[in-house]
Amino acid sequence: MGSAGVPKESLAVSLGAERGALGATSLDVPRNRSVTTTLRSRGVGPDRVTITSARSDPFVLTITYAFPAAFLIFALLGGLVGTLISLFRARGQQRAATRARYVAAGVLSGLVAVVAWGLGVNLLGVPVTIPYGSEAAAFVIAYLGGHYGLTRLAAKAAPVGRWLGGGNAP
Repeated sequence: MGSAGVPKESLAVSLGAERGALGATSLDVPRNRSVTTTLRSRGVGPDRVTITSARSDPFVLTITYAFPAAFLIFALLGGLVGTLISLFRARGQQRAATRARYVAAGVLSGLVAVVAWGLGVNLLGVPVTIPYGSEAAAFVIAYLGGHYGLTRLAAKAAPVGRWLGGGNAP
């Protein structure tokens, strides 16, 4: 045994959340080290995260999940910017009604790409290792979805995979 009753090697810790989804519910914590896991919300409102080990009483954290307004705004802006750039590159070859539908489809494509990414479904076709809650990442992913459209996204997005923290396309 080490000091203060902490084992020399590691301590087994269990985690539980009432409303959230934990990446790992069992962790081995090495002495004098930290470990991490993910916690993803399931809706908005309060949650209780319980941390237990054989060496202490349970520790309860109360957290509150909030609506991701900034994330949504950046996702919509990214889709809009991507669509507008694509539309400007077409040099106005479409009628106003067609342009409006094109912009709406592009913004929705961007939003779908970001929501899928937030759920762990990668529509880019390249590994993305940036944090799921990043507004900047939401903007870039939505931009790609809006600019290229979902049907062409995987082929066009492969060169920017390195920018998004991933590697080459699988």
